Amino acid sequence: MRQTVAKCLLALVFGAAMTMSFAPADAWWFTPYCLAGLFMLAAGCGARLGFALGLSFGLGWFGLGLWWTAGAMARFTQAGTGLSVTLTGALCVYLSLFPAIVMALYGWLVRTGPAQLRAAPGVFVLAALWTLGEWSRANLLGGMPLLATGYAHASGPLGGFAPAIGVLGLGFLNAVVAAALAQCLTELGKAGGWRRWRYFPLALLALCLAGSGLDRIDWTHATGQTLRLSLLQGNLSQQEKFTPQGFRRAVETYAALIRSSSADLTVLPETALPIEWYSSPPELIAAWRGLAAERRTSLVIGAVAAAPSRPGLVGDSTNSALVMLPDSAQPGYDYRYDKIHLLPLAEYAPPGAGWIAQRVQPELGTLLAGDPDQPPLHLAQGAVALGICYESMFDTLIARKARTANLILNISNFAWFTGSYADAQHLQAGRMRARETGRWFVQSANTGITAIVDPHGVVRQVLPADVTGVLEGAVTMQDGSTPFMLMGNAPLLAACLVFLGTMLRSRPVPMDIVAGISALRRTCRENAAFLPGRLQEGGSCQAEDLSLNVA
Repeated sequence: MRQTVAKCLLALVFGAAMTMSFAPADAWWFTPYCLAGLFMLAAGCGARLGFALGLSFGLGWFGLGLWWTAGAMARFTQAGTGLSVTLTGALCVYLSLFPAIVMALYGWLVRTGPAQLRAAPGVFVLAALWTLGEWSRANLLGGMPLLATGYAHASGPLGGFAPAIGVLGLGFLNAVVAAALAQCLTELGKAGGWRRWRYFPLALLALCLAGSGLDRIDWTHATGQTLRLSLLQGNLSQQEKFTPQGFRRAVETYAALIRSSSADLTVLPETALPIEWYSSPPELIAAWRGLAAERRTSLVIGAVAAAPSRPGLVGDSTNSALVMLPDSAQPGYDYRYDKIHLLPLAEYAPPGAGWIAQRVQPELGTLLAGDPDQPPLHLAQGAVALGICYESMFDTLIARKARTANLILNISNFAWFTGSYADAQHLQAGRMRARETGRWFVQSANTGITAIVDPHGVVRQVLPADVTGVLEGAVTMQDGSTPFMLMGNAPLLAACLVFLGTMLRSRPVPMDIVAGISALRRTCRENAAFLPGRLQEGGSCQAEDLSLNVA
């Protein structure tokens, strides 16, 4: 019992330490080392202990990585400290169930499956299970892809594989390295262990060099069009944002920032106007239209707007980005994007959790999700794919948008999470989206991080957090497709399933049959002198003489 508790505590430490591999620390090499620690603890442990180890690892991983959720709910919602801590704890336990189930399955397979699982092929079985677990976490029940292991490699040498296999594929490679490292360290003390794994350092070096080489490839190409950008960061605190004074300050701040800049596209952050769009005074909407025409800019405004089927009515609203074009004379906006992936409890109530949403955020609990097939924003320079905040975490969603667009634009409001790692983690995800799609990724955020990222995931320009200002820059519009844009995660998931199926069909020969064959061979050798025919003449018995067909 003491050994089990010690192993679980050590797994908890490994999980907590792995958060150092994500932003803002960006120590990507922690990920394979910490995961290897978990795999070493789980070697030959069985299903029950494997579940406990995976759960402990997950609690450290998500508990330290997402602690800021509790503070945000306690400060800016009506949940209170007790409910905020409880909900954050429940979220961490839910997310921890995925690594727990993965390790339980692996522990069961090692105990009951073929002998190959305890040798080198077991490395790929464990990596396949880990990958399927991460995919499930990112997609089931709406998906929660925060802190996926592949994001740690946005800055590492393996990041060059992102245009081909995406963040999930990077997680698979990371798991392969971790499982191989765990098995290598486990067998070093055994006779002949070093000889079996002597090529592991060379294979790891080759993998890193291959990733660095792929990072030099331009998977997409410039269209020849350049788009000048003005990304506005109003730095309005969440406490005052939804007050009458906050509304006036927002209007004055963003109007002044627009007049001070000059660009083809001017972008205000998510919910820059803290009022329902159709509730705004008509003269205010006309003033935004006048600013777009005066500055000769396409103006993107983050706002909550009534559903398109119910214009002018309050309720059933969407978290939206509304665009006014400089040459348009029509009233209101010219283009609209509605957020597709809503944040649970903050923007919608999951089934059975309506009472919690009413406690947490009653005024935003009824937002509607947008159409998954919304077209991009078409400008003279090219097409722009819009996303809002949390949506930058979804790899295949952004890849699908990028197929018909030349630039990826995200608007966010991280004032909810002031003083936390939320903004840095989201920008890390944005860098991965840029690598996966071969497009520039730009983000305008209320309190930061407002940034411009190139197609190789390098942050080219950034505004300091918690300041009011404008980030002006120019990006080249990109065309073409990366392999990940064309195929998504389907090839990787299929390969994981096929590999698991192949390994599980390789059942070992039952031990009673093996013992029977051995006994028969011994009997043959002992009585060779008395056997007639060829065996008497040869004086020996060969295995080939025993034609046994084992089903």
